Amino acid sequence: MKTNKKEGKKERKDILVAYLVYQGMAQRRSVIVTGGASGLGKIMSSYFASLGDNVTIFDVNATDGAAVARELDAAHTTPQTNDTNNNDDGGGSVRFEECDVSSWEEQKRAFKAVYETVGRVDVIVANAGVAENGRSWVVPPVAEEDDEELEKDPALKVLDINLTGVVYCM
Repeated sequence: MKTNKKEGKKERKDILVAYLVYQGMAQRRSVIVTGGASGLGKIMSSYFASLGDNVTIFDVNATDGAAVARELDAAHTTPQTNDTNNNDDGGGSVRFEECDVSSWEEQKRAFKAVYETVGRVDVIVANAGVAENGRSWVVPPVAEEDDEELEKDPALKVLDINLTGVVYCM
């Protein structure tokens, strides 16, 4: 039975696609999401976990961070794919490390824990951030003549988390 060139190319392409999909499944990424216990960080952690990646959430909130990791791990890990070292061709897992990203020492400890558990880091989502008094510090409030708020020095903790914390991740 003779096949034409077009069918042969399609068959080779299908085999290549299947191989690439297999390779992607066999080698799960190790993803760190800072600020992953709530908001956009939780959404991003869930997204990477849904892809089967091994996700580690870094957050200062130990209670919520551990609960979110358990929730996402249960939602995205099946019994036959529960692997902590990226050794199988199934789904990933979600874990939590308490970490204040504005602290170099805490980031060193948390990254070391990920390397010891997973063996590598492929993706870092430097998401952790805060706003001073719930307001954006990018757009200052409209000044009033008796506004004592404007007389205060800015709180540098915001910059420590939003800027220094990202630099420490790099």
